[in-house]
Amino acid sequence: LSGSDLPQSLELLAISNPAKPFVLFPTKILAGKSLKQLNFVGLDFTRQDFKHFGQIKTLEDLEISNSRAIMTGAEIRELANLKQLKRLTLSRSQLTSDAEKELAKFKQLKSLTVSSKQITSELYASARKAGFSITKEDEPKPEPVQLPAMNF
Repeated sequence: LSGSDLPQSLELLAISNPAKPFVLFPTKILAGKSLKQLNFVGLDFTRQDFKHFGQIKTLEDLEISNSRAIMTGAEIRELANLKQLKRLTLSRSQLTSDAEKELAKFKQLKSLTVSSKQITSELYASARKAGFSITKEDEPKPEPVQLPAMNF
């Protein structure tokens, strides 16, 4: 897959990888593209990938869900230049505490969705101050297991 495989302008690019193992997507092919919405589910990313995301100046909606990548403040800072970004979804992804602090600086956001276990009171307070809403996305609950009846 190369940059010439994609049109110069896209409204939405959604890529899902339900299979294991997780894979990396060649994000450098997105550099210089006009793209409003980008959804990635089940892919892993590096700091360099976040740098490529940060170069998509037209991006309004970014979703990175079900990723094994640990997002630190350094990765989140790479998104700081996305002045058009209104909605950020990082559900079922791992955020460090310094990533939360960086997210609180995103004044242009209207909505942030993260896994419920990662929402701290500090992040709530910062979001309220910055004027964006936070949505808790609960972790998927394991399916109940039916055990056979046992006689004692």
